[in-house]
Amino acid sequence: MENICIKPTTCLEQVQKDIKDWTSNLNFIIYEIDFLSKDLLNSYLFEPYTKALFDEKENLNHKLKGLIFKCNELIHQIHTHHNKIGGIMECKGAKCDTLYSKNHLELKDQYEIFETYYKK
Repeated sequence: MENICIKPTTCLEQVQKDIKDWTSNLNFIIYEIDFLSKDLLNSYLFEPYTKALFDEKENLNHKLKGLIFKCNELIHQIHTHHNKIGGIMECKGAKCDTLYSKNHLELKDQYEIFETYYKK
């Protein structure tokens, strides 16, 4: 398992920076998806004239709704993770640090997988 910090203060600073970056990026993704689904796909400029185009439009709308759901789910997990930082400050011992580091790395992996999928 990779350790996310060398010094405790550096560790918390890095965790908070990661959380801020992830939340900011996910909020931008939601904004971008909202633009794509409401302003672009549902505008009068994009009226599907064939069944194939209509099906493609519906497929894209379905995928975008799924992305928003997953994005909101990740934001909730990140928010919960951020709220646990206070508990880490009160908890003493390597076991607490290790568990929090493990959770942070798992969340980082989830975020990176989602970001990669979204970009595709």
